[in-house]
Amino acid sequence: MLKKVSENINDILNIMEDFEETASEVYRSCGQVWPHDKEFWADMGEAEVKHAQNIKRMKELTSKRPEGFTVNPQFKSAAIKTAILGLRWHIHRLGKNEMSEEKMLYIARDLEQTILENSYKDIVRTTNSEFQSLIGEIVSDTVAHHGQLDKKINSLTSSRS
Repeated sequence: MLKKVSENINDILNIMEDFEETASEVYRSCGQVWPHDKEFWADMGEAEVKHAQNIKRMKELTSKRPEGFTVNPQFKSAAIKTAILGLRWHIHRLGKNEMSEEKMLYIARDLEQTILENSYKDIVRTTNSEFQSLIGEIVSDTVAHHGQLDKKINSLTSSRS
């Protein structure tokens, strides 16, 4: 039974890691399409890489002591899998220059909101302080990203007024 729980947690963390890596790829693609904002998009992408590294560390923690972790039964991995498919579609569209920067900013903000709504901190429950700290970093960065994207959207829309 403990092995099955451990495998389930690992599967969920793998999906979360894939999500973060794919989000980083989206942001890198944005930097290529809009070189005038390359630094902004690069910073966003680097944070997503850091999140993926946090999740790798979280997998190490769960594999060492699986009994200290439980999966929230309300969590449905299908939502994150669907989000990953959407991100890959956006990467494809970015590669074909089929999207405006403004639209991508809204999509990126929605992406960050999705992470917050999926409540990373509630997907896997534990009292392990290192695990909680790693999740806390992801959530904190995500809140900051959401704010940065809001600011960028506001400056873009106000410059047109």
